[in-house]
Amino acid sequence: MDKTFIKRRYTESRIGSVTLNPIMATSNFIMLIWLTIQTDVIPFWLFIPLMLIALISLVTFVGYKFRTIQLSTDEDIKYEKQADFNRTLYHIMSALDNDMQNKSFYDRMDYVKKLGYDKTEL
Repeated sequence: MDKTFIKRRYTESRIGSVTLNPIMATSNFIMLIWLTIQTDVIPFWLFIPLMLIALISLVTFVGYKFRTIQLSTDEDIKYEKQADFNRTLYHIMSALDNDMQNKSFYDRMDYVKKLGYDKTEL
């Protein structure tokens, strides 16, 4: 049997499992909750849609918080660690210095200079 055939089937199965595992885990979670509470308070046909709405809302909320808090923090850290980029940006801003005459531009320029150069280089 050809090795590339096996490698391709393995790759496709990994992609498929990444797609299907959350769906299977969610359905198992819903069934376990239903079996745990198994009372006549809420019928099964009503329980499933309510649970799906709650889970989708929760996942969306967590994703929103991750995108707005964690990713912006990661981007800020990455930006502050790129000294070469900040040096280049400082030189570009220095070339635009005559055209821009506002305080926010100069504050930003000082911040970029601080990030791009060590204290010994200033």
